Parts: sequence; structure tokens; C-alpha cells
Amino acid sequence: MSSIEHEAIDAGYEEFGESATFVPIEGNSFSCEVVIDHNLQKWGEVVTVGNANAVVSIRRAEASERPRRGDLVEMSDGTSYRVDQVLAQTRFEYQLLAIEDIE
Repeated sequence: MSSIEHEAIDAGYEEFGESATFVPIEGNSFSCEVVIDHNLQKWGEVVTVGNANAVVSIRRAEASERPRRGDLVEMSDGTSYRVDQVLAQTRFEYQLLAIEDIE
């Protein structure tokens, strides 16, 4: 990816990013910015769309290791998303299928 693409990703996080805490199954939690997308139809038939599902995008620069199933993304508004799988990854970000964690 070129620096132009990297700048475009950063601009997307500046516009749509939300503060969160990433809590891995193992290791230390960390603060980050994520973009939550509830429009899963664009991901095709691979994703089973449900009311509680979302794609959570996180920049790789903020995640020291590849996210795994069971990791948790805690939003500043109290909503939590549990990672189900990594849908895609680029040099700059991960896109995670996550399920709203309702307790």
C-alpha cells in the first residue's frame, strides 16, 4: 500500500473512529481506536448477518499481535464486542467479525 492509502485509512479513523479498549485473551489490554461497521452485507455470503454482529476494524500499529477468537473490544459507551474471526488483514489494519457481547 502506498502512503496515500495509509493516509486514507488514517483519515477514515479520524472521521469514524471510536475510542475502545482491546482486551486479548492473553496479554495486556490497550487503548485504541476502532471503526465499527454494522452493514455486513458488503462482506458477502461469508458473514452470517445478525442483529448483534459487526465488523470491527483496528489499525495494526495499535495491535501488537494478530487478534484472535475470544478477544474483547470494549467501547467507551459500555458496549463490548467479542472477536469471532479475522475477516481480512492488510499491512495497515485488521477487520474482525465480532459479536456484541451481551451479558
